[in-house]
Amino acid sequence: YDLNEIDILVIGGSTTAEKFIDDNHIWTKVFERQISNKIKLKVLNAGIGGQTVYGHNKMFDLWFSKFEELSPKYILVYLGINDAIKVHENVLQNNLAMDDENYSRIRNDNLQSNSFDKKITQYIKNNSAFHLLYLIIRSSYITTKYNINNSNSMNLFDNNTYSANNDMIILNEELAYEQKKAIENFLPLYEQNVTSIIKEAKRLSAEPIFITNLLPTDQNSPNYSKVLSTYLEAINDKTINICKELKIFCFDLRKKIKLITTEDFYDAIHTTPKGSAKIGKLISKQFLDYLNTN
Repeated sequence: YDLNEIDILVIGGSTTAEKFIDDNHIWTKVFERQISNKIKLKVLNAGIGGQTVYGHNKMFDLWFSKFEELSPKYILVYLGINDAIKVHENVLQNNLAMDDENYSRIRNDNLQSNSFDKKITQYIKNNSAFHLLYLIIRSSYITTKYNINNSNSMNLFDNNTYSANNDMIILNEELAYEQKKAIENFLPLYEQNVTSIIKEAKRLSAEPIFITNLLPTDQNSPNYSKVLSTYLEAINDKTINICKELKIFCFDLRKKIKLITTEDFYDAIHTTPKGSAKIGKLISKQFLDYLNTN
């Protein structure tokens, strides 16, 4: 689509970008197909893997504001997991304080490197026709080689693709105090960024809608998911409370969808096409219900 055609802009991390799934099966595309049965709205997926709420907030200044023709009616923000990961990393590093400095070093949040040399290299890549041609050729080769860009690509996740990653993090009850303290220190900063996103969205004359993120929670879920869920639950609760206070609509997916670890996730965080389809259909239903009542 041309940018001036976009009705719905979706912001998020890797669970929105879904770079390892065929574009036809990512949840934002499922969402668009589902709502198109009732209303024709065009969706732009602006997800970037690894981005936290700090990065989502910076997107308005670093990206969206540079394109005057981009004027979506709605901005959906699917967030929480990368913030949970960041808080947990701080706990493991015995750093319970949270401030913008923690985030300014995250490349995916800043959309650029802190190194001058790397900034120059990235500028050349972004503006070089030769580099664009190289990317097109390389992408075509990779998708052909691995047979991932066709209607059969869902089969890639059908059998034995789930990786539990149980060795990534071992549950440690001694971390309980540190976890609680870290999340308490983080939530005010999180609220500050969410509030800023709401203001930036309204400045674009768009209606912001927040969506709580999900982790596998059944008996087969890996340790890493269980550890992150401690933080994610608190973050999701904070999202809901901010939205209630500021009268912003929020889709809380946690109790409205049942995802099966071994079928709907291919690792401790990311969904398979089956899981993404469930999420896309649920969000489309909630979005259409919202439109009907407003």
